[in-house]
Amino acid sequence: MVKAQFCSIIKPIELISDSWTLLIIKSLLTGTKRFNEIKNDVEDINNRTLSARLKFLVEKGVLIRRVSQSTTPPSVKYTLTPLGKGIEPILNEIENFGNKYLCE
Repeated sequence: MVKAQFCSIIKPIELISDSWTLLIIKSLLTGTKRFNEIKNDVEDINNRTLSARLKFLVEKGVLIRRVSQSTTPPSVKYTLTPLGKGIEPILNEIENFGNKYLCE
């Protein structure tokens, strides 16, 4: 059980602590995408990992998964929810920190 005083720090970290998660969110900040479009954006991620992370993010309410039956085979697209879009400023600050202190 997380103490109330630390909840506002621990819960967000648990949500975004996986580096793949942040890269998936970064990919989707530009709009709705299909699995392969995300895979192309997130280099070196394998299908199994991407599938697991997408499922996790949908379960946590960060993404919406939409299936269109109007195509054959059915088309699956992912979109950020307001919760997912709310991660953008955090991601931007992490990127700024990395550019300033860790990357050349």
